[in-house]
Amino acid sequence: MSDQSRAFNCPACGAPMSAEYGTPTMKCTYCNNTVAIPQHLRTAPPSNQPKLGSWGGFNLDAMVGKQMRVPEAIALARQGKLGEAANLYSEITGLDYDDAMKAIIDLAK
Repeated sequence: MSDQSRAFNCPACGAPMSAEYGTPTMKCTYCNNTVAIPQHLRTAPPSNQPKLGSWGGFNLDAMVGKQMRVPEAIALARQGKLGEAANLYSEITGLDYDDAMKAIIDLAK
């Protein structure tokens, strides 16, 4: 995927940014804001990466992949988007919304 196809604008200042490989968030070089990289712009890991497979009936690849989105939820909370952050954290962890909201507030401190 070319750098241009992964380009987007900082939601805080509008500066051009380019999604970094394998990173859910990045700092804007203009305003220093932590920005969650839009999900559709994140690149997939190279196919030569070893797969974790499954263990005890759990899909370890899916579990690890979800955890990679925790920094995105924290960044959303720090931007004041607590509801959106709690929904994402709930999706990641399986917590109900109220517990996810308490957790995300603590994580965003």
